[in-house]
Amino acid sequence: MSSDSQSNMSNTTPQTTPQTTFQTTTDYLRPRPPRKIKQYETRKKRYRPDVTITSQFISHNITEFVIHKYSDGHTEKSETEKYKSDYNLVQELRNKWANKRQEFWSKNSVEILLHFKALEAHAKEDLSNSEKSQIVAEDQKNILRQIKNLGVEFKKYCKNISVSIRFPAETATVGAVETSDLASNPIIWLIQDIVDELKACEALQTIVVKLIVPQFRQNPDDVRKGVPIVKKSHVNYATPFKSLLEAPQSLMLFQQNGMDGKPVILRGEVIHHLNLKTREINDYRKKNPEANGTHVAITKKKKKNGD
Repeated sequence: MSSDSQSNMSNTTPQTTPQTTFQTTTDYLRPRPPRKIKQYETRKKRYRPDVTITSQFISHNITEFVIHKYSDGHTEKSETEKYKSDYNLVQELRNKWANKRQEFWSKNSVEILLHFKALEAHAKEDLSNSEKSQIVAEDQKNILRQIKNLGVEFKKYCKNISVSIRFPAETATVGAVETSDLASNPIIWLIQDIVDELKACEALQTIVVKLIVPQFRQNPDDVRKGVPIVKKSHVNYATPFKSLLEAPQSLMLFQQNGMDGKPVILRGEVIHHLNLKTREINDYRKKNPEANGTHVAITKKKKKNGD
């Protein structure tokens, strides 16, 4: 080989194979946002009715969940803000078409909750039964307005209604037993007004009356004798429901506050006492018309000038 060819070979730069380089940017590393795969509504509390009415509020026992799926394959369920504390069921229904309101009330169950809790603040005071009853009736009277706010579709299409009467601690119990007291008792008349509202429900199929009393331990001797665990003074406040409880799909229940399990169905002696006391009250009112004028009036808000 000549010297010229050797010098040319020594001056030639060896060729290398080009390598592909990958750029790692923040856009490449950023994870993809989660994808919504399911959104659904369900009961907030499984064993509660769909709608609860009290003198303070109307609550809808429902909440909404959404399920998201992330890029790594895992899913996450979270509650939405749709049915939070500022949710107004009455206004929501008013904004719906009439056929949607009809569908809502035909599918959902309603609980009306009467609570005698106002007496607990006066437990240590020396009050008569009449004064105690007036306190409770004044505290709970707004429940009638709440029922009226539900609209005409409620009375036309609601099928399942329960009424719960929650009694306070024994130290504050409204212990009215005498027929004369019950006939003019403001609480009884308030409950009677509620019953009159329910009688106007055209599609009503099931009515349940539940007495919720403070928790106590029953005497073993009474258990063996089959003595009812509910007191007559509690049953007396269910007398306005006598006509509604004659329907085939009706029940009268008893439950101790905080008691686990299903409520106890009241039969036999308790229902006999209910029937007897109802007849006594009606007979007393016929003989004493002055006992009929003790309804608790609903105070109407005064309109401002220009309204």
